[in-house]
Amino acid sequence: MGGRRLAKPQEDDANKRQNGNERRQQQQQQNTVLARTNTRRGEVQRAMRRTSENVNQVSSQHMIDIPVNKSVYNGYQGRQFSMADQRRAKQQGGNRPSLRVIPIGGLGEMGIGKNMMALEYDNDIIIIDMGFLFPGGDYPGINYITPDITYLEERKHKIRGHVFTHGHLDHVGAFRHFIHRIPAPVYASKFTVGMLQRQMDEATSGFQPNYNVLNPETHERVQLGDSFSIELVRVNHSIPDATAVVIRTPVGVLVDSGDWRFEDAPVDGKKFDLDRMKEIADNEGILMFMNESTNCESEGTHHHGELDIKQSFGQVMENYQNSRIIISCFSSQIHRMQTILEEAQTHGRKVAFAGYSMLQNLEVALRAGVIKIPKDVIMKMDDIIKLPDNKVTIVCTGSQGEFNAVLNRMASGAHKHIKIKQSDVVV
Repeated sequence: MGGRRLAKPQEDDANKRQNGNERRQQQQQQNTVLARTNTRRGEVQRAMRRTSENVNQVSSQHMIDIPVNKSVYNGYQGRQFSMADQRRAKQQGGNRPSLRVIPIGGLGEMGIGKNMMALEYDNDIIIIDMGFLFPGGDYPGINYITPDITYLEERKHKIRGHVFTHGHLDHVGAFRHFIHRIPAPVYASKFTVGMLQRQMDEATSGFQPNYNVLNPETHERVQLGDSFSIELVRVNHSIPDATAVVIRTPVGVLVDSGDWRFEDAPVDGKKFDLDRMKEIADNEGILMFMNESTNCESEGTHHHGELDIKQSFGQVMENYQNSRIIISCFSSQIHRMQTILEEAQTHGRKVAFAGYSMLQNLEVALRAGVIKIPKDVIMKMDDIIKLPDNKVTIVCTGSQGEFNAVLNRMASGAHKHIKIKQSDVVV
């Protein structure tokens, strides 16, 4: 095909072109509102859109954080909340800090342990308990699990004190691992302080905490920083000197119950101080009660106390007068050991204790004065094996069948002094 030659195109006349400024001026002249302002048209349109959306939200009652009903349960006594109320609340509150309750561990865990709670207000933090968790069989090779304290390490300059409710490992077990990383004065009852000191005997950090013993009977208060004051209140538990913690803050009174149970006749005679709890509630009010909840969804199985168990020990010793009696219990059950010693004295028996943790806890109990040893009842394991069977009572660890505990080693023949035989009675 033959090609066709195009005519040479003519260039645009540059004088006839409008620059950007001339076009905007022409548009502004057509709009009387924009002609009187330097605001860009896009900004005006966006502002109009926001205003329109805001009006629609208010008219349709879908503003965020504002209750739309007039029910008496809406938090405002049945009155419709308004934007004016919101502004007024902000003005009255100002920049006042809020109280933060932060479970570092122990809340909603897969098992019982890692109990650790932080309370934060303004520039002050106090920490309640510092426990670990014994893992199950699905954590092979893991001895225990501790809480994650990253949040506290980042704010350790704000920590004013560590408060402990009692001496069980699920509340104090992580103490020797953490106290040098988040140092602050330590507050607890006398026996609990002794248990913490025993923990530090096994520490490798070389850190020496500042211990402060509080007496729950005298209701003494200690000020921690500008925001907190604490008071310990006596409760009953399976370990001596267990307490609840009353925390007074700028916004109200909080109570951490610790672990507790009711005992009509405690072995040491010190009852749950419900009168003090009621006095605080009546006079000051309780803003928040943080209660122990272990197995709270299960029905109770019994109402027996330690004195009932003491009576049972006496019956066993009476019914098996010619047998060695081997009793297994937790190493922290000092009150139960007290009842065993008393029954052994009554029935003319000697007692030997076996298990490293049990012997350590007994030493702490003796120093704290929470156990009374009857005269000429306790013997060393090396000596008690020389006595006839009807004089022998052995108290040891291993009540839960732990593999390396003393009771298991006695049963398997791996214990140095005792091997369980057919005539023995194991409780």
